[in-house]
Amino acid sequence: RLEIKTFGLTFFLLAFSVSGFIILDVYLLSDLTESRLGLLDRTMAYLYGAMRAVLAGRDMLLDTTSNASTFDQRRADVTSIAASMHDMHVLNYVSSPSQQVAEFFRRVQWKVLAPVPGPGTFVAQPSSFWDLVSRFVTSLVLVSNIDRGDLQAPGFAVNELSVHKRGVVFMYDNFWEVRDAMNQFFSIILADIVTLIPVSTAIVYSLLVVNLLLILAISAIVIRNVRAVFPACQHGLVNGRLAGSLPLTLQTKLHRFYADRQKELALIEDEAEAKMDLEGEGAPGQAGSVR
Repeated sequence: RLEIKTFGLTFFLLAFSVSGFIILDVYLLSDLTESRLGLLDRTMAYLYGAMRAVLAGRDMLLDTTSNASTFDQRRADVTSIAASMHDMHVLNYVSSPSQQVAEFFRRVQWKVLAPVPGPGTFVAQPSSFWDLVSRFVTSLVLVSNIDRGDLQAPGFAVNELSVHKRGVVFMYDNFWEVRDAMNQFFSIILADIVTLIPVSTAIVYSLLVVNLLLILAISAIVIRNVRAVFPACQHGLVNGRLAGSLPLTLQTKLHRFYADRQKELALIEDEAEAKMDLEGEGAPGQAGSVR
């Protein structure tokens, strides 16, 4: 019965510990936290890519002395940045780790300043984070395909802008809005990660408390059944085998030790018997004297 109780509690302790480890390590740390950290890393690359593209566009616009190969190389850099930002933006959207992040992509809270032909003005249009970054990436694609002469032409009136030059204007007019949006997105991801800390702490303390309670229960059951278990153990057989397995010198010392103890016990018993005999002989005489 003791064995069944101990085995059951030990099995439950092991099962609970393993399940807690799976929840904590596999689900919270490996799945939720890792996905959010990956999103955080891509978000940092978001802003870094946008800054690189703006700087490359500035170099293309201001550098009138470099050769055609240098200009083409900078256009290729902008193309690479645009492709990387597009892939990261799509991946972040389809793999949103929480409802809050998904809603941030769809919430219309940003302003896009876009050139509108005809009236020849720049109009601020409401936009979501998804649309804002998507249009910014589109402007980078336009910049990466612009001709050198078109880019360095002095005219920037709305009705005179070519399609590719509109991309240049859009990139510079909306970079700060994109930067603010990406910073807020970064803050949301950080806050989302911080919310996992209390959950992880609660799970760790729950595992600790339950494990301690199970260990205490196992200890209590064992201690309560010590009196019933120990007498049933084969002490004589175990001790006899232990003594027989010892070297001859140790066996001799053990024999002498127990022999001496047996003699001492025999002497004590003899003294006790002699005392009782003396007391028994003296009792009738004392009774007669009383009479």
